[in-house]
Order: sequence, then structure tokens, then C-alpha cells
Amino acid sequence: MKINRAKHLALIFHRINNITEKFEDVNIEVFNKILHLIVERTKRNDSNNKYQYILTFDDGNLSDYEIVYPKILEKKIK
Repeated sequence: MKINRAKHLALIFHRINNITEKFEDVNIEVFNKILHLIVERTKRNDSNNKYQYILTFDDGNLSDYEIVYPKILEKKIK
């Protein structure tokens, strides 16, 4: 994938779960909405979409593999 450095947006996540225990946690429903928005904007060539999205997950939390990875595969995000 070629990245246009002038137009990329990095979204950095810590942990995705059902209960937000700490300020850096993201509720799974919110994460699903974020993924939906990204997919919709990129697949239809939305004129409001000025970015290529880069999703990063720090710390290698179990939620990255149990929640995030299946969602990324399901939505065919590269």
C-alpha cells in the first residue's frame, strides 16, 4: 500500500473492551462505529474523506487479537 504522507490519519488505540476501565480504553461499540465510518468513506470514494487511515494498537493487549483482529478480517481492512 502506498501512503500519501500529506494525507494520512493515524488512529492509536490502547485497549478495546466492553467496559471502559481507564481513560485510554475504547468501548467495543465505539470502535465498531469507527471501523464502519472508515470502511464506508474509503469504499465509496467519499469526497469528505481526505485521508488514508492507519490503525495502531499499543501494548499487544489480548483485545487486539480477540476483538480487533477478527473485525479487521471481517471488514477486509488492509
